Amino acid sequence: MQVSITSFIDFVGRSGSTKLAFAKTIQSQLADPEYDNKDHYQTFRAGIGKYHSEGGEKKDLIQLMDGLPSNRKDSYRALVEGYLKFLGKNTFQWFQPPTGAWKQGNIHIPLMPTLGLETEERKMIVYLHVKAEKPTRDQVSLILTLLNACFAETGHTIALLDVRNSKLHIFENDMLPLLPLLAGEATLLEHLLKTIAEPGEI
Repeated sequence: MQVSITSFIDFVGRSGSTKLAFAKTIQSQLADPEYDNKDHYQTFRAGIGKYHSEGGEKKDLIQLMDGLPSNRKDSYRALVEGYLKFLGKNTFQWFQPPTGAWKQGNIHIPLMPTLGLETEERKMIVYLHVKAEKPTRDQVSLILTLLNACFAETGHTIALLDVRNSKLHIFENDMLPLLPLLAGEATLLEHLLKTIAEPGEI
């Protein structure tokens, strides 16, 4: 069962009846063959990657808003402005970020960081948080823990960029104890999904 990282982290953050309700939401996502094509921010992610990989200019980022429907331009404008602020006067070299998946039982969480950025000091694998809601400290820690579990062997710095707020978060070793929690949550999610699919089989 392939579950997106955003849906999994949302599930982990819920409790009681809302946790069960969100498991049903994930079940609906799994049953929707078009769900993966409903990412409203794919154009932004692809544009950021192209900007770095092809050595683009900052005006190329602004042009990401061209042709967007009016109800999405404000959201993209906030993302572009936040990313430009993050860039500031920094100079990054781009490298192809690795991809992978975190697995627990039959739950697979695809992990596809958008960016590989290199400075004189370090190479960073960067996951972009693009949602309008500012991520909580717990959400940041959980996402970074998943990424580290998958990519620690690269030796690169694991990072999450809250794009709208231009805030870069770095994985720290004191987040490691969260991994057993995530494993337990994945086991619970698998059980709930099976229960939903087969009512009465508890």
